[in-house]
Amino acid sequence: MNNFKRLQEEELERVPDLRNNQRSVRNQLDNMRTVGNVVELYLTKILDLFVVMSGGRISTSDTRPSDHTGSPTDLDRRNRPSGGPSAG
Repeated sequence: MNNFKRLQEEELERVPDLRNNQRSVRNQLDNMRTVGNVVELYLTKILDLFVVMSGGRISTSDTRPSDHTGSPTDLDRRNRPSGGPSAG
């Protein structure tokens, strides 16, 4: 029994202490999460600002109408006659 106890102690001494590594990885993940949140929150607003400054429009709703199938700059298709450009 004594030999098994000594073998167990020797094995535990060989295993490196991973608590510092776990703490380091957790801190790095928290930092990346914070940077990601800042980018998601502020970078989109800055890009919207540049779009507005260049003369574009920003859609304030998150959902698109179900009948919208045209290009992104073609916002109002409801007032057009159906049948293409030669119709009407």
